[in-house]
Amino acid sequence: MDARCYACHGQYGNGTVGPRLRENRFVGLPDYVVGQILVGRGVMPSFAESLDDQQIAAVATYIRTSWGNNFGAVSASQVADIRQKVKLNPPPGQPHLPPDVKQPPQAPVAPLKPMPPGQAQPPASPH
Repeated sequence: MDARCYACHGQYGNGTVGPRLRENRFVGLPDYVVGQILVGRGVMPSFAESLDDQQIAAVATYIRTSWGNNFGAVSASQVADIRQKVKLNPPPGQPHLPPDVKQPPQAPVAPLKPMPPGQAQPPASPH
């Protein structure tokens, strides 16, 4: 959390640049949470290529069970299903999960390679 999500969503899930995750009813929708992690939005990068299904399930479960949220766990198989739906149903004219997503210069950077579970990396330096 401290390495990536904290900067935008806040240590206590109250949000800053990113949306509030604390007591957010949309967090109750596993498709929404997993979809945001996979696709990204605004300054949030896509983590589809840098996190595997188990890692995304762990992040989604953390979000759905922290800060007063009690929405339950997300499984790796749910993530795999959602990942497939996102690939099959992109918005018209814009494919989801492209390999060469262009992020705004100030956007957080997703890791270049998958990380083992529990291994946080600090955000990339803007220099």
